[in-house]
Amino acid sequence: DSLTGVTADRRLQLLLIAALVGTLLVIDTDWARARLVEAIARASADSSAIVTIEGLRGHPLDRLEATHVRLADADGTWLEIDDAALSWTPRDLLDGRIKIKSIAAARARLLRLPAPAATTPAGARSGPPVDFELSSLAIARLEIPATLIRAPAIVAVTGSARWHRDERDLALELERLDGP
Repeated sequence: DSLTGVTADRRLQLLLIAALVGTLLVIDTDWARARLVEAIARASADSSAIVTIEGLRGHPLDRLEATHVRLADADGTWLEIDDAALSWTPRDLLDGRIKIKSIAAARARLLRLPAPAATTPAGARSGPPVDFELSSLAIARLEIPATLIRAPAIVAVTGSARWHRDERDLALELERLDGP
């Protein structure tokens, strides 16, 4: 036995390291990404925001990219996103917060506004159940139809957001790409 003379504590440490390395190797596979897409679809199916993801790639514990993301509600699709990327730090979940370094997209089409969510009972906390921070939002091309504003518009969007208990901070900058 190659582990002769190794203490039980040391064997446990080696076993935990091997399990962690194995998990990290498995999580960065197409199989694991497919399970993640399925889990998101199942979780969102019972909510007012149905999420569909196509072409997911990247490492789930660092940076994920998707060819196409679709957000829908009971009335159908309300937002389509092409070439999306999410960069985040999942270890912050251990501290009760979601910290996203960046969300980026080459193109997004806002087809309509989403259906209103069910009302929150008086005194209940609205918003994310944990602290939330988005350091950088960048959408190279957001298409907004005339049904939502007076005339159709194409804009570039940059911004950031923070939601900490009852403090909310949202900073957005829009640059018109299709005219004045």
